[in-house]
Amino acid sequence: MARLKKLVQNARDVRSVLPHTSSPLIALYNVTEWCNYRCGYCVGSYYADRDMMDLDQIREVLTGLRRLGVKLLGLAGGEPLLHRDIDGVIEIAKDLGFVVGLNTNGTLVSRHLEALKRLDSLTFSIDASAEVNDQMRGKGAYKDAINGMKLAAEAGISLQINTVLTRDNIDELEAVLKLGQEYKAPVSISPVFENVVGQEREGVDELHGDPLAPVLEKIIRLKEQGYPVRFSKKTYERVANWPDPAVDKLPERVEGYPRCVAGQKYIFISAMGVMYPCALHSQPPMGQDCLKMGVEEAYRALERPQCESCRWPCMIEFHSMCTWELDAFRSQFTNFLQYRLPHMLQSSAWVAAASAK
Repeated sequence: MARLKKLVQNARDVRSVLPHTSSPLIALYNVTEWCNYRCGYCVGSYYADRDMMDLDQIREVLTGLRRLGVKLLGLAGGEPLLHRDIDGVIEIAKDLGFVVGLNTNGTLVSRHLEALKRLDSLTFSIDASAEVNDQMRGKGAYKDAINGMKLAAEAGISLQINTVLTRDNIDELEAVLKLGQEYKAPVSISPVFENVVGQEREGVDELHGDPLAPVLEKIIRLKEQGYPVRFSKKTYERVANWPDPAVDKLPERVEGYPRCVAGQKYIFISAMGVMYPCALHSQPPMGQDCLKMGVEEAYRALERPQCESCRWPCMIEFHSMCTWELDAFRSQFTNFLQYRLPHMLQSSAWVAAASAK
């Protein structure tokens, strides 16, 4: 019976990888909306809302996602390590067979290190060298992140870095990428666009129009020089060629862009178990409640967003991978060979040596 269940799950996993099937491959789960930072550019409401699912509810939702065929699970927030049962969340996710990554600001890594060792990747938010990073993210943020990265690296955890670009840190790219080289951590670089920041973020120097073009050219050049830029060259070329700087989403498919797979191959789950087609469309009435409807029914009831293209590098890369674009696969495979595979071999050698003692 167990063997049959495994075969059925393997079949679901294969189906989710195929580009035109109605079976999701990637889910981003905001474990909690609560955050202990106040980053100036943040567009989330992460400071007052502390509602979150309990462990039994999380198990129900994650089990449903695996049955749908979801294989890649991102744990985000807020700050996910603030969830009261985050160690249990990681355990459930790994036991169900997900490939699990978690995003963190690094402040609480030491408290959860044993659980974090089970992750497939741990991503730290770092935007610049110490002084500029702390101006953007708060006093002590750089030290918190570096301390967390050191602990995670020593524990053998595979690392990545997320970097948000504004005018304040465009001259800091090399510093972050060199940090990525030091920790064998590919760096995801995403600009903040003016229309997303909005009036409530007046202190942020967002990137748009003419200042953005040379920054994107620089990212592409640094990737060509061998720096650990996670996303493909083509993704940043597409961001550079976006036709309308006034908006970050368009209702029609932009020529040369990948097909949008939001709500099909990629889904977003809120802290309270509401499923949305995309993190950029996570407002009512787009959501479907997984706890009330069941995960499969929530997925079937999802509405497609009223956009076909967006300007966000992470989403462009997701869409490119899910539609089997060669450039995205090549970039991710290169990252795997340069950073993930040596980590896996090193971890295996360490485990073997420990077992032999």
